[in-house]
Amino acid sequence: MSEHVLGPFPTPATYHPMVQGLMNMIKRNKWESKFEKAVSDAYNSGVEEMTNIKTLPDYYNYLHYFLFWVPVENKNGTLAHKMISIMYYVLDQKSVRSLQSPIKPSSYPPPPLT
Repeated sequence: MSEHVLGPFPTPATYHPMVQGLMNMIKRNKWESKFEKAVSDAYNSGVEEMTNIKTLPDYYNYLHYFLFWVPVENKNGTLAHKMISIMYYVLDQKSVRSLQSPIKPSSYPPPPLT
C-alpha cells in the first residue's frame, strides 16, 4: 500500500466469519442497495482513502484484510487512524446510518462502581 492510498485489498478464498456474518445479514435483510449506496457515496466523496474501495465487494475485502492486519505506522503517524476510520466512514453514510443503534452520550460518565 502506498503511504496515502489504502489498498487494493485482495479477495480472499473465504471471508472471515465476522465479514461473512455481515454479508449474510445484509442479504437476509435485503440491505444490499443501502450498503452499495453507502460505499458509492463514500467513494464519490473524493476521500483519498476510498480510492480502492469502490464497490460493496471491495468493502468486504477491506474488512477481511482489516481483521488480519497487524498495525504498523507510516512516517506521518496516520496509517492506523486511516485504517480504522475508513470502516466507520462507510458506516456513517446516510443510506445505512438508520440501520445502526443510536449513540447515547447520556450514558457517560458511567455510574460509580460499588
